[in-house]
Amino acid sequence: MEPVRRNFLYDDVLPLVARISWPLVALGLVLKFLLLRGGNVLLMVGIGNLAVIYYLCAFAPAKARSSQPDFGYEPVATSDTAFLVEAVAPKVQGIATSVTLIGTLFKLLFWKGATSMLLTGTLSLAIVLAIQLYANRLSRKTLLA
Repeated sequence: MEPVRRNFLYDDVLPLVARISWPLVALGLVLKFLLLRGGNVLLMVGIGNLAVIYYLCAFAPAKARSSQPDFGYEPVATSDTAFLVEAVAPKVQGIATSVTLIGTLFKLLFWKGATSMLLTGTLSLAIVLAIQLYANRLSRKTLLA
């Protein structure tokens, strides 16, 4: 069996940037809530970084995708929906998540276009959820959570 090679971008860089971005978002929300300067900038940097991370993870190679956190997926059996679940669903999920994050940023900063982005991203995520549920890739416990 061939050892799994680590992907520098997906295994090292992106998790590190995500661990840095989440505290920036939290600090930005606190500063914005307290009406202090710098909150908007921290929100833009933090949420922008997270959106880029999720967008890049949509195009991760299959080997790198297996090293990412498990969200309750069960192994999928080979069927006619295998291509849809294995190839298309992760791409739509990553792109929709990044669109939803940018829509959230727009909503927090009171910019135009937030509602359209939030609707598009959330509906796309719901479609991916339905596809994974149909293919028995998503456990019922994860769906309830």
